[in-house]
Amino acid sequence: MFRAAMPIDASIGVHEVLELRDQNEDVHHGKGVPKVVKNVNEQIASALISKLDPTQQKEIDGFLLQLDGTENINANNDTAYVLLHG
Repeated sequence: MFRAAMPIDASIGVHEVLELRDQNEDVHHGKGVPKVVKNVNEQIASALISKLDPTQQKEIDGFLLQLDGTENINANNDTAYVLLHG
């Protein structure tokens, strides 16, 4: 089993990735991540699983950056990136 953690509510600098939060105040005070889970399940998981082993972190990083296609990882969001990066 792999785990990941990331700080929330920290200031975001110009070179930092963007967070995706659901903004639903009824779920974890707007900081829930069901959209992130949906993105992982529908857009990332099948492509990632078919190509890489979980121990290949450097390759996973490159794959996620390529898949996202943005400079600051905002298309699929940093939350998914951190969860998958471990």
